[in-house]
Amino acid sequence: MGSSFGASSVGAAQRILGKVVQTGGNKINRNTADALNKATGSTLAPREWGRGLEALKKDYGLPNNHHGKLTEYGFYLDEAGEAFGNLLDYL
Repeated sequence: MGSSFGASSVGAAQRILGKVVQTGGNKINRNTADALNKATGSTLAPREWGRGLEALKKDYGLPNNHHGKLTEYGFYLDEAGEAFGNLLDYL
């Protein structure tokens, strides 16, 4: 896994990883896709972001029903705030 941040560096982590735009769910919401597109300068549909998430989960051996958090910059985090990777690397 990638980076994790303690409580003392939560502000720094948010500046680097971005704010959480979706927690859990079975698909990428339209509002989440809009936030991802705005922050990354992309114009992708929710389904395209979802395919990237599916590829990231497969790469890390995560089950399809693993529900993490997505940040506005495309990072996928576990429940502890540790980053697995970035969806932009899987598009």
